[in-house]
Amino acid sequence: MSEKSPNAHFLSLKKKELEEIKEIKSLAISYKFDMLSVMKQLVRCVNLERLSFFPKVSVEWLDEFFLLKKLTYLRVHNLRNAKVFLENVGRLDKLETLSLNQAKFGTKKGAASWADVGRQGFFDKGKKKTTIWNLPHLHTLFLNNCSLKFIPDEIKQLSKLKHLDIRWNKFNTFPTALLKIPHLQELYTDLEILEYPTSEVEDFLDQIPYYFQHQAEETKYISDCLLFFPKYSIKGDLRILAMQLLADNEQKLESIQSLSLLLKATQIPHFDIIRIRATQYLAKYYGQKAIEYLGKEKPVISFCGNIFTNKNVLRKRLKEVGIGYKSSIHETTTHIVIGQSYKKDIQELNNPKYHFLTEYQLNDYLDKIAPQYLVADDSTTDQLRQLLLANDETSIELAFELIKSGGLPKNCITELFICWISLYQGKLFNKAQKWLRQAGSPQFGDLVKGYVGGLFNAGSKYQPNEEYQYQILCSLEQYEELNVMRIAWYTYRQYKVGVQYLINHIEGAELVTFLKEYCEGTSIDLRGLELKEIPKELFELDFLTSINLHHNKLSTNDIMEFYKFPNLKELILTHNRGILKKDRPNIQKELVNCKIKFIE
Repeated sequence: MSEKSPNAHFLSLKKKELEEIKEIKSLAISYKFDMLSVMKQLVRCVNLERLSFFPKVSVEWLDEFFLLKKLTYLRVHNLRNAKVFLENVGRLDKLETLSLNQAKFGTKKGAASWADVGRQGFFDKGKKKTTIWNLPHLHTLFLNNCSLKFIPDEIKQLSKLKHLDIRWNKFNTFPTALLKIPHLQELYTDLEILEYPTSEVEDFLDQIPYYFQHQAEETKYISDCLLFFPKYSIKGDLRILAMQLLADNEQKLESIQSLSLLLKATQIPHFDIIRIRATQYLAKYYGQKAIEYLGKEKPVISFCGNIFTNKNVLRKRLKEVGIGYKSSIHETTTHIVIGQSYKKDIQELNNPKYHFLTEYQLNDYLDKIAPQYLVADDSTTDQLRQLLLANDETSIELAFELIKSGGLPKNCITELFICWISLYQGKLFNKAQKWLRQAGSPQFGDLVKGYVGGLFNAGSKYQPNEEYQYQILCSLEQYEELNVMRIAWYTYRQYKVGVQYLINHIEGAELVTFLKEYCEGTSIDLRGLELKEIPKELFELDFLTSINLHHNKLSTNDIMEFYKFPNLKELILTHNRGILKKDRPNIQKELVNCKIKFIE
C-alpha cells in the first residue's frame, strides 16, 4: 500500500471490515485524527509490515501495539510520551528500520530519561529485555533532530546496526559510544562535531565505508529520499557510492569506486546531482587515460546518452583530426563518451577494451589540437562580450549567432554566464544554458543545471544584502571556467552590489579609485559589509565629511585612527560589537569635532 496519502489511508482503514484490516501491510497516518481511536484501529492490523506515524500530541501506546510482530519498518515523527515506547519497542523483534525524528527524550515527569533507557532492566514475561537497545534485527536507526547531547553506551548492543543518522542534535563532540558499534557502515552526522576529532575518532571514520556531513538543503532532501522512500531506494555498494557522491566526499570515493559502480551511478534516476557527479568522477579516474589513448591508436568514438554539443558539428571536428565516429556502440568502438540519460546495459559497457571520457573532456581535447573558434582574436571576443552584456534582446541574439557559427571562446564563458542569469527563462535562456553546460566541466554543469538565484536580484524589491552577495560570489570561485572578479564588477556597475567582495579582493591604487567612485560627494556608505578592519586605502580619501560604518565588525582600535580624516563631521558606528561602551568617551575625545552615533 502506498504511503503518499496518509489521511486517505486511515480514512479507508476506518471503513474496512476486520478481515480487510488484517490484510493491510503498509500504512501512513497523520496527526489529524484522534490518536486513541487511531491506536485502537491500528492494533487490529496484525499483518502490518510498514508504518509511518505522524502524531502531533502524546500517544497512549496500547500494549497490543507491541504485538504487531510482523512490523519491519516504523517511522514515528514528533514522538512524545517516550517512556512507554522506549521501554517496549524491543518487543517488535522483527523491526529492521526505526526512525524517531524529533522525538523528545527528556527528564520531565512521565518521560523516560535518555540516560536510563536500557539500564532500568525492563523485561517482558519471557524475561527478555524490551528496550530500544534490544532489537535483534535493527539495521537502520534515525535519531535526528531529537535534541540529544550524548549517545548511551548501550547502543553497542545493536549488533546488526549498519546505518545510523544523528544529524541536527546538540552534541558538542563526537559521541564516543558510536566507536563501539560493531558493524556500522553508514553514519550521518553534522560537520561541527567532526571539527576537532581525536585520533581514535579519525581511525573509526576511516574504517567505516561512509559518513555524511549535512550541509545543504538540497543534499538533505535527496539523502532523505534515498533513505526513507522505497521508490528511490538503491541498495548495497551502489547506495554507499551514491551517498558519497552526494556528499562529494572525494577521499572516501577513491577507496570504494570502481568502473562498474560509477557507470551504474550515472544511470540513477530522479537525481541529477548524483548522475552529474558520477560522470565527473568517471572522468577523473578513467578519462585521462582515455585522452592519452586518443593520440596513440586509431580511435573510434561512440556516444552513450544525450550530449549538448551538436553531433553533426562534432562528427565534422572528429573527422578533421582523424578520429572515427559511430552513432552507436560498434565492434570497432574504442572510446565511449558518457552523456545523460542513457539506458545501455552496464555489463555491455563494462568491457576493458573501452575507454570512457566525458563530453567536456572530448571538447577540451579537440580545442587544444584543433581550435574551432572563428571569434578567436581579441577585438572580436571583446565585441562578443559587449553584446552578451548589452541587456537588449537584439544584441544578445547577435552574440548567439556569433557563438553558433564560430563557437564559444573560453574567455567569454563568464559573460555568457552573466547573460544567462540575467535572462532567467525563455528561449535565449535555454540556449545559453546549453552552451554553458557544453563548455564547462561536469561540476560546472551541476551549477548551471538550474537557476543561480539571488545573484542579480539587486534591481528588484528582493534586493540581497552585501553579506549574501559576498557568499554567492565566493562560492563561484571554485569554478575555473568563471572570472569571479568580472562578475563582481558587473554586479556593482549594474546594481551597486558586490562592494564587500571588491573591497576584499582589490587593493592599492585600484581600491582607492574604486572607493572614490563609490563615494556620494564627500560621503561614503560602508554599512553591512562585515568589515573587520578599515582598509588602509580609505584614509587616502581625506576629503570625506561623513562615513557610515553601521553593522560591521570593527573594534575601538580601528576607530581611533579616524583622526586622519581632517574634514570628518559625521561618523555612524551603530552595531559594531567590538566597540565597547567604556571606550566611547575616548573615541569622542579623539574625534572632538565629529558627531558620532554609537547606538540607534
